[in-house]
Amino acid sequence: MNMQAIQMFVAVAEELNFSRAAEKLFVSQPAISRQIQQLERELGTTLLRRDRHQVSLTPAGTACLPIFRQMLGDWERIRRIARRFDTDVQGEVRIAYPNITTLSLLSRAMEGLKDQHPLLKLQPVKVPALQLVASLDEGITSMAIVFHEMIRHRTDVSYVLLRHARMCALVPKGHELAERTSLDYAALRSYPLILHEMSDDQLKMTGMMAELSAHGIDYYACRRERSAENILLSAAAGEGIGLMPDGFLCYRVDALKALPVVDSALENDVVLAWLTADTSPAIRAIVQAVEKAAEA
Repeated sequence: MNMQAIQMFVAVAEELNFSRAAEKLFVSQPAISRQIQQLERELGTTLLRRDRHQVSLTPAGTACLPIFRQMLGDWERIRRIARRFDTDVQGEVRIAYPNITTLSLLSRAMEGLKDQHPLLKLQPVKVPALQLVASLDEGITSMAIVFHEMIRHRTDVSYVLLRHARMCALVPKGHELAERTSLDYAALRSYPLILHEMSDDQLKMTGMMAELSAHGIDYYACRRERSAENILLSAAAGEGIGLMPDGFLCYRVDALKALPVVDSALENDVVLAWLTADTSPAIRAIVQAVEKAAEA
């Protein structure tokens, strides 16, 4: 059964006029007549009554019309599904990430990719923070979720922004500082602070040590946790004030209030990075999905 003939029959049935149906479908009137006649021969029945003055549906045409409309809708859905698989955007892309909170920044983009490119698989790979960029250089991963500071001087690395981030103090909502709208390091010096556990190389790379020292805070005198999740939980338990970039705050904790540290000069934007030389369709598709998710 010819789907084009069904489309033409439905158009004539809706217009009850061959000329208007031909204009609607951008085909000639004789072409429509031939296709419908062939359809009627295949079915062994007449679908339309024709005379010089009007066109009307036969009982068979009336009964078949809603079924034909459904067939056209099903056919269009089939074509859309088939087109999704007719693509060179496929394969596996390994993405390095340091912790689950940063990985969650990709969740919306990953949902969109699943629908648009079903043959493309994203494979998250947990990598220590200091090895994220090295995983790109060594070909272990194709993309990496990193702080922009880590690739700022790399001319061979491209990136797309995942989240603007600034240094934030995580204050329990019952704390005396919770009434403020922002904080500075001078206000924080008098309280126990909870920070990320970082190596000397990380402290140097991020500039964290230098910034804290400039404001009279000894990094090694502060409580240090290995994960963002532990900082959130410890601060919520009232064990101190958490200090971390709000790029990690994808999972909100109701017991905490996040206040910007206004005199922090650290750059903490979280980005999805890849080697510029990698121009594969899969990389382009992921970048487009991230940009589209950001606009939503």
